[in-house]
Amino acid sequence: MKKILSVLLISSMFFMSACSSLSSLIEKPIISVADFSLKDLNANSQTFAVRLKVDNPNSFSLPIAGLDYGLNILGTDVLNGSNASGVRIPANGSDFIDLDLSVDLVNSIPGIVNALKSSNGNLSYGLNGAVKLDNPLIKNVPFNKTGEYKLSLSDLLKFL
Repeated sequence: MKKILSVLLISSMFFMSACSSLSSLIEKPIISVADFSLKDLNANSQTFAVRLKVDNPNSFSLPIAGLDYGLNILGTDVLNGSNASGVRIPANGSDFIDLDLSVDLVNSIPGIVNALKSSNGNLSYGLNGAVKLDNPLIKNVPFNKTGEYKLSLSDLLKFL
């Protein structure tokens, strides 16, 4: 009985050590905002086209199962959602995840017109969430990116 217990203990220690070694060999992908632009603007809704770039520093491809995200405009949370992606990031390569995010900024952000006027049309945004990987060792890669989008005069007039 003691021999069986010893073998089980040694086996489990070896297995845990192997798993720990494997996870240190895998690097998390790097996520950046490649593009954030206004796709459509009308009185009822605004659609932003967001392109996330995912860089895979590993020597094997990474399948992306999905994406959870949140959008913050001018300091106000305006959108949360998820997306099933189905993208596979190539080994030592990169690929993109494209999102169309539709919001109603006029009703979501009180005083948005005044805020845009006082900021000279600079629309600050924050995009956060997690890329969900179909990988047993790395499940989620969180991201939190901020930036500014400069609205044109014709864009501003559509808000009025």
